[in-house]
Amino acid sequence: MKKEIIKKYIKYFGMSAPVPRFKIMKSLVEMKENGTYEKSRNYYLRSMVGLVWEGKS
Repeated sequence: MKKEIIKKYIKYFGMSAPVPRFKIMKSLVEMKENGTYEKSRNYYLRSMVGLVWEGKS
């Protein structure tokens, strides 16, 4: 089980990606497989841009 998650993490994020704790790694792999990773990442970037434009950062 753990080996599969690690292999998938390397597949999705590459060999040079930082290695988080296993729970986080598992969540990231699940998000990639479900298609929610890109949506959540884009949402985070949009919210950060919004904060900069509003002068809250």
